[in-house]
Amino acid sequence: VHGVSPPEDHKEPKKLPVGPAPQPRELVVTYFFCGEEIPYRRMLKVQSLTLGHFKEQLSRKGSYRYYFKKPSAEFDCGAVFEEIWEDDSTLPMYEGRILGKAE
Repeated sequence: VHGVSPPEDHKEPKKLPVGPAPQPRELVVTYFFCGEEIPYRRMLKVQSLTLGHFKEQLSRKGSYRYYFKKPSAEFDCGAVFEEIWEDDSTLPMYEGRILGKAE
């Protein structure tokens, strides 16, 4: 049987790029402020964010408690809001972004 090309699964596998994945240029930060229904959203040109830096982004200064969503196998929903209180703590990411609440 001449002139018949081999089936697709016999071709050489494509080479995947080696090395770290490219980092996103902007970090999406979404947060709810004091029970408001509509969240705020910021795009920041950083790879990670500390609580101190997050507080600097808030237009309203004051004494608040800060909670950030993170993956968790503890609950059926697969996520939990964790309270962060130390300014030098790096905020957790959830699905590639930061999702928080200030109360």
